[in-house]
Amino acid sequence: MKNPTVLPATLWLLPAPTLAADKPLMQIGVDGMVCKFCAARVARELKALPGVKGASVSLKDGWAEIIMSNGERLEAAAVRKAIEDAGFTPGEVETAAEMPQ
Repeated sequence: MKNPTVLPATLWLLPAPTLAADKPLMQIGVDGMVCKFCAARVARELKALPGVKGASVSLKDGWAEIIMSNGERLEAAAVRKAIEDAGFTPGEVETAAEMPQ
């Protein structure tokens, strides 16, 4: 009997795509990630924050982008704590006003 087909873990670990019209509220550096599971853990913690519509994490570049629901606000301290709770070190924060358009 052949082995059943196993789907790669990356299919369920990738963040959901965001709409092109959405702009990130902030981008923050994340130090200490070494694998896709690290990035998934950070994304999960960020998405659990109140008012967060979406979060994407780049393992390669070492940063996370956060997109908020309309009218919601988020303090950088809460983002830093979520990253620390995931077991990593938060880095530089760049808000939407500071990001290139």
